[in-house]
Amino acid sequence: MPEDLVDIEKEERRCEEMVSRELADALGINVETFNVFASLFGGLHRRVKDTQLEPYQYVHMGLAVRMIADLRTIKILVCKGHTPQAAVVASTLFEESLNMRYIGVDNCRAEEWLRHNDEKHPVWRVSYLLDELKKKTGDDLGSDWTKLCQIKHYNPLLGPSFHVKVEYEKIKFHPGPHFEDNIWKEFILMHSSSLVIDALKDIYQSFMKYHASPQKWE
Repeated sequence: MPEDLVDIEKEERRCEEMVSRELADALGINVETFNVFASLFGGLHRRVKDTQLEPYQYVHMGLAVRMIADLRTIKILVCKGHTPQAAVVASTLFEESLNMRYIGVDNCRAEEWLRHNDEKHPVWRVSYLLDELKKKTGDDLGSDWTKLCQIKHYNPLLGPSFHVKVEYEKIKFHPGPHFEDNIWKEFILMHSSSLVIDALKDIYQSFMKYHASPQKWE
């Protein structure tokens, strides 16, 4: 390997050690949230027949599978130092959570979601879902959405570019993990966990009757 190239895998391992040490609490919450979410939904397929599900429950289960995978992916990317890429997945999880909470137990909205066939646009725009959530619950997540978009789009407001730096009047290109953005790593970990928890709070009543141990939902 040329001397001036970064050993990506070695850098990722070094970043994992740093993150596990410095962001232990945020990582712990992410892992615990993943485990609870996966255990609650993971066994439902053995106890629920497709014909038993209302349209809104069917949509919730589909979104839940994506959210479980996204939460795990976010942890992997953050630990390896790929913060902007983690923000991309976190913004997807954000939209899934908003859709789940907006649909709620409304079969009309669920059927609209299931019938959607526009390849260029989502069922509902994020700005609309944010407004509706604020009306319903008082939760204002607009600033969180803006922050995620800033991170994933390399917005200059966050400071210098993640991969290009100037050192001693020379430009240094660094394609590997990021070690100096723990504030954004922690934000992504905590925010994604919070999104999943809030979604679970909104839908647990529609699924707890199917669970072998309903008290686990409390």
